[in-house]
Amino acid sequence: MTKWAVIFTLSFSLYPLSFILYPLAFSFALPFRSRTQDAGFPGEWLTSFAAGAREAGMAGAAVAMPSARSAYSNPAGLAGGLGEAGFMAAPLFSGGHYEALSLSHPLGLGSYLGGALLYLGSGKAETTDSLGAARGSFEESDLAFLLGYAEQFSGQASAGLGFKFVRQSIAGYSSSGFGLDAGVMAKNEAGLGAGASLGNIIAPALKLKSEKEKFPLVLKAGPSYNFYIGRREFTAAAEVMTTKPKAGKFVKRWGLGLDSCLLPGKTPLFMRLGINQREYTAGFGMVNGPLSFDYAVALHELELAHRFGLSIRFGYLSPLAQKKIEAEWQKLREKEAQIKLALREGQAGHAEAEPLNEIEFASILGQARRLMAMGDLKQARLLLDKAAAVRGDDPSVKALRLEIEKREKEEEAVIEKQNARVFYGSKLYEEALKAAERALSLGGEDADMQILALMSKARLAIDQENYREAQIHLQKVVEINPELEEAVSLFRKVKNIAEAEEVLP
Repeated sequence: MTKWAVIFTLSFSLYPLSFILYPLAFSFALPFRSRTQDAGFPGEWLTSFAAGAREAGMAGAAVAMPSARSAYSNPAGLAGGLGEAGFMAAPLFSGGHYEALSLSHPLGLGSYLGGALLYLGSGKAETTDSLGAARGSFEESDLAFLLGYAEQFSGQASAGLGFKFVRQSIAGYSSSGFGLDAGVMAKNEAGLGAGASLGNIIAPALKLKSEKEKFPLVLKAGPSYNFYIGRREFTAAAEVMTTKPKAGKFVKRWGLGLDSCLLPGKTPLFMRLGINQREYTAGFGMVNGPLSFDYAVALHELELAHRFGLSIRFGYLSPLAQKKIEAEWQKLREKEAQIKLALREGQAGHAEAEPLNEIEFASILGQARRLMAMGDLKQARLLLDKAAAVRGDDPSVKALRLEIEKREKEEEAVIEKQNARVFYGSKLYEEALKAAERALSLGGEDADMQILALMSKARLAIDQENYREAQIHLQKVVEINPELEEAVSLFRKVKNIAEAEEVLP
């Protein structure tokens, strides 16, 4: 059976099979955790759900896992990778429903902006008077808009802030409020990470009728660990949440989750398991290019709860790359104008350009040098072309042209280096390799780009299960930089796999 056949078989079979889990769990007397009976606390729904089906399949343990949904769990997790947009739908008990729309987008190298729109609807409930007679129906709705900003520092450490707007409506009453969250996140080359967030630093306060309810301070923290067992990649995560509502006791919640790449390759399939203080969870995810589909099911003591998610990743242009593209378009327009001018001059009898005197010539060259020093290479080249049109053989024109071309190559090399790092951090290894090789061809010897190109080749070889080739590339990296933990750790794993393959018949 092919990999695609396995993926489609699982995707269409796991959903109906999930309905068997609920009665099966009770037939084996699967225990649920006992919980303190209380009425909850203001804003509790913003700590009880996940913003994506992947996180839901891992029991919501997401405080140390970066993603586009991090505006909800930890704003620091918005840092890293390319842009991403995602949507999750979750039907709830008794006609309720929950939807989450999330988006993250890089503003530049190391700066990221993200947001989420969350909606929780209770479904309709019967309204009764003091005698118990039915008087129609009502429903409760909660809306939250989250806007986060994250900055990535040296290595894989990041910090972020999140602004929130919340609104609650129930039985004809409604109220709105604003709040502020903050978070930090870090990960080392060995795959061990940690995250922490502090919600409601500035707390929203809602007043529906007479009493104002203020959201309590919420602290979340937990680790994550990315590791390999044989050829399979795993991610484990944990989260602990604690808060103390006004005039109430401390509330503590926890969650544990595991994500495994069941079928690696160009179309990977992921399986997930989780457990928290109220439910057991499971799920799977499929990735095809920039698109991802995720499904999760929660085994709750009331019934099964399903989560469906869809996301798409997209790239972006850094400011330098945007500037480069605009410059190239400008060159094309200038070239077109020169061709049209040459045609007109040819039709007019090939009139020769008027010669420049020494003062005019020196002035043009001086202006071109000043523009080049200011970084405006486009205008510098335009002035130089004007001088070259009448004195193209002048040594000063040739020298300045070579200097401008050198500066243009240096700028292009900087752009390619930035793109290579972004692509590699986003696990787009083929694109990272191409960008690194272009940077090397433009900028000469560069140890960092040589290492990044070799690491990309090694990652691509691993995806193709060519562990001997990956071992060769990683050995070269270690020879260049023996202290690079990612290369050393990956080299050992690949070497063990390659040696095991030789032993097996």
